[in-house]
Amino acid sequence: MPETVDETVRASGPADVPTSVTVTPAAVPVPDADSRPFWEAAAEGRLVLQRCGACGRLRFPPAPVCSHCGSWDTTWDEVDGHGEVYSWVVVHHAVTPALRGEVPYAVALVELAPGVRIPGRLTGVDHDAIAAGMPVRLVFHPVEGPWPVVGFVPAAGTDGAGDGDGSPA
Repeated sequence: MPETVDETVRASGPADVPTSVTVTPAAVPVPDADSRPFWEAAAEGRLVLQRCGACGRLRFPPAPVCSHCGSWDTTWDEVDGHGEVYSWVVVHHAVTPALRGEVPYAVALVELAPGVRIPGRLTGVDHDAIAAGMPVRLVFHPVEGPWPVVGFVPAAGTDGAGDGDGSPA
């Protein structure tokens, strides 16, 4: 299952590559009726995704209605948080004063094994080493308040992060 980032994960990447994040107050999650189960599970270190009760498709972000078939019938499935980088960007300009010390940083769109794409900060890897198809695993970055922020780190065997069993090195 996805893990909450702690000192162990922060220390798992190369020494000169940041593995923790700063989150501005504007970026702190604010759950609504549709996303609350996602954030409650995230606070427990679990990743859950909505599944349409009619057509069976998983979806993210959480929404009241399936974008494929229009059904309001929704269940929640726990998934393991492993996936591959689908796309990424390296941010060089701080969009808020609180992020000045963070640039440059990478944001990745990750395709999880069930076929759902989720964005998040990608830490623990040199920006020049990021590539489409790179295996990653989801982590939750703790921030002030009850809800962690979604992020990703290289999966086991990728740039020394992890020890092969999905846990931090």
